[in-house]
Amino acid sequence: VPRQGIAEEGPGPDHVGDVLFDELDTPDTVRDSELDSGILIQEEIILEVLPPRLLNSHKGQFGWLLVTGGERGMSGAVRLAGEAALRSGAGKVTVATRSEHAGLVNVACPELMVRGVESGDEVADLLDAVDAVVCGTGGRVRPWA
Repeated sequence: VPRQGIAEEGPGPDHVGDVLFDELDTPDTVRDSELDSGILIQEEIILEVLPPRLLNSHKGQFGWLLVTGGERGMSGAVRLAGEAALRSGAGKVTVATRSEHAGLVNVACPELMVRGVESGDEVADLLDAVDAVVCGTGGRVRPWA
């Protein structure tokens, strides 16, 4: 039965049955001979890159990120991006999303600063204040985004 809501650009999930992984009884020496194409991020790695903050530090010392997006019905994407930024070490994160989503995003993650916006002019006011911007999470291709 085809799943509902899958975009026409990506119909693969509608044509796939069970996905299985089989190591094919390959010895570790074979896998060890291949170059890593990625790493599993573990606490030790994070501590090397992001050492613990000093007790007297302030969130303003660790950058300010603006996350924009969240078209109607897509508030989760901006919230997840903002929350990931906080967990990754950003000091302050402001989420600019549709006004109808602002309260929902803030209740789900109160450590985010959330601003309801309905136009690009409202976002433009923030651009000079922040250090970095993430654009379009949950934006879809619509005029508001």
